[in-house]
Amino acid sequence: WNHVSLPYCDGASFSGARVNPAFVEGSNVYLRGRHVLQAIINSLVTSGLERSTDVVIAGASAGGLAVFLHADTWTEAVLAASAGIGRTDPPYIVALSDGGMFPELQVLEQPCKYVDRMKTTWMYHNLTNNTSPTVDRCVKTKHYANKPWKCMFASNLAPFVNTPIFVTASAFDGWQIEYELCHINSLRSIDEFGDRMRTEVVSVLAKQTNGAFIDACRHHTRCFSDIEIDGDTAATAFKKWYLKWIYQQDSDPQRVWIQKGKYLNMQLECAKWNNPPTCQVGRMFGKKQDNIVRHPSQVYRVEEGEADTILT
Repeated sequence: WNHVSLPYCDGASFSGARVNPAFVEGSNVYLRGRHVLQAIINSLVTSGLERSTDVVIAGASAGGLAVFLHADTWTEAVLAASAGIGRTDPPYIVALSDGGMFPELQVLEQPCKYVDRMKTTWMYHNLTNNTSPTVDRCVKTKHYANKPWKCMFASNLAPFVNTPIFVTASAFDGWQIEYELCHINSLRSIDEFGDRMRTEVVSVLAKQTNGAFIDACRHHTRCFSDIEIDGDTAATAFKKWYLKWIYQQDSDPQRVWIQKGKYLNMQLECAKWNNPPTCQVGRMFGKKQDNIVRHPSQVYRVEEGEADTILT
């Protein structure tokens, strides 16, 4: 395999298309990630990518969202370039999104306002026209025509992604608990968040060619070879899905790995998979207590009716 790493800096997952720069604190800021992405694609499909046999379009966190937004852009470009050199055996192309599903969630009376931030991103970065073939299909439906910004959320966008996609994520994503739930320490709220996250994966799995690995450990991305579900890591699960659903070479029909369990019970179990600096299970973002799972009496508020979730 050859690997190409694409750092981005437009703040909108390679989707910014602002015509004029924004003036911020005395400097011009260019929010044109979509144009940067297109330039990269144009370069790669004339530098060998058009001759590939297999292509995996992958990303993590905001890059994982970029996979939902732009996988079809890559697929169309690679297939066109492949056909352009006379190939009759087009490459297999799939997408892999790690931690890129951010629920459309905003907690009332909390300062995070994640949904409002995404609305602002949509408008400020000028994502209104020709963001990608996938986004264009999404915004033209009756559900999102009047609220196109909703197409920046992976669960809303997933039905419109044509490229086969495999999703890896945590039901209790550490970044999302802190910046979407706003550090809420109620076990009930966190468990409800996990249930919602698992439910949103259903939008991805509606297409039989797609797959998912959703664990129940608190982390944000980068646990590809550590956490296990039914004896498989995300890496081995992806391999099985790829060989079965893309190459038809694996007899195991499984395409979904989802870890059940309440938040607190699972974090004490998940501590054995903590493997920094990559898989940082239990990480508290922005705090000094990184990479630890503290006793519940030190961290979480127990509401009435929740006592059965506490381990002692």
